[in-house]
Amino acid sequence: MSAYKVTVSPGPVVEVICNVSVGLLSSKVKGTWFFLVGSLCTAVAKVLYAAMDETASYWKFEAWGQALCVVGPDLVASMGYIYITSVVNLPEVAVAGASLQFVVAFAYTCGPAFSTVTYTNLMRTNHRGFLPRKETKNDDHFLASLRAAFWLWAALCFAAAILTVLFLRNMKNVLGKGEKQNGTGQSPHPNDMSEQSQGDDLGIQHASIGGPSNNDNNKQRE
Repeated sequence: MSAYKVTVSPGPVVEVICNVSVGLLSSKVKGTWFFLVGSLCTAVAKVLYAAMDETASYWKFEAWGQALCVVGPDLVASMGYIYITSVVNLPEVAVAGASLQFVVAFAYTCGPAFSTVTYTNLMRTNHRGFLPRKETKNDDHFLASLRAAFWLWAALCFAAAILTVLFLRNMKNVLGKGEKQNGTGQSPHPNDMSEQSQGDDLGIQHASIGGPSNNDNNKQRE
């Protein structure tokens, strides 16, 4: 196995684990926990990158950063799509999904955009308004600017975790397969569903033989 495959292998493996976990636990765990855990894991990954010792081995900092940085996008995006499809009506799924896709794409660009602007401005400030043609780790300004960019990225992830606790703590559980909420916001009991279906069948039989239906009885009582 080449060194490149070893370097990028933690990310895809963790992505598969995250997507499978969302599919299995989405109906048992509140979406708030997925968003919170995802934000915190991504924040920890950026902290590892910011505090990384460039002389340390790959498995001490970078491997853990590679594994944790994908947790946030996979948990948040996957759980977001599942939650959206469970709370909107069928004709509104396409519009809701497109809106969520726009928000997710915008959120994906915030961290890299702000951190890149921070890095570029610091490099220009330390090099008299010009960016160096070649960036090397031997340049102290390069490492300092890169660390500052990752610290900012980590701060944005921690801010996302705080916003999750403040505004998304009351998210409802996603319904399991075949479940449907009634007017009280709870899933109907199987006995209630069977009694309702039996009543509907009796109504159809009365109507077919010309007998009085429930609506006719109500009108006669009035």
